[in-house]
Amino acid sequence: MNINDITFEQFQEKYEKGDKPVIITGASKGWKAKKQWSFKNLLKRFAKSRFKVAEDDDGTKLKVNLAEYIEYVFYNRDDSPLYLFESCLEEHPEAKIMMDDYKPAECFGTDLFTELFGEAQAPPHRWFLIGPKRSGSEVHQDPLGTSAWNCSTSGRKRWVMIPPTPGLDKKTVRGRKYTEDHEDDEAIHYFDFILPRLKEAEGPAGTNQI
Repeated sequence: MNINDITFEQFQEKYEKGDKPVIITGASKGWKAKKQWSFKNLLKRFAKSRFKVAEDDDGTKLKVNLAEYIEYVFYNRDDSPLYLFESCLEEHPEAKIMMDDYKPAECFGTDLFTELFGEAQAPPHRWFLIGPKRSGSEVHQDPLGTSAWNCSTSGRKRWVMIPPTPGLDKKTVRGRKYTEDHEDDEAIHYFDFILPRLKEAEGPAGTNQI
């Protein structure tokens, strides 16, 4: 669906109320981010800025500067590469200026957390991500049960979205009973091995749930 073909009222009634995912094209037309977020321009602006790429066992954020990370993107051979995930863009000392590079589509309406609590008290709601091939996140629900809109400005990202279904619990969706000893929650394992087993067992060939 193109951004010009849907209003706020239509989006709310058809997708938001029913928790239904949708792909909207054209939402980033006119964004400065389309040019400013190329690796070349990001390096011009933030080469020495540090971004979160992981957490240690104590929950401490592990950060590297952007120049180091982009080099890693091109040359790593990891099975599950580090995933740059800056979860509070508005609080980043240098990169917060990136908020001027995009704007939410009008059909999404007002961010309710910001409207209710104000910008200073609202939970994190602006993320900036970069991932190499094979990187990704585990199966999850967005923080505080919210629904997020995501825009990819470069490359490709694969998604799996599983609707709320009676009897289909979190452990099943994550494929716990279909995970072998040498596998874990990493995105590469889930998409290549666990998800096909899950779909075979719980999908049309099984209980018609997925």
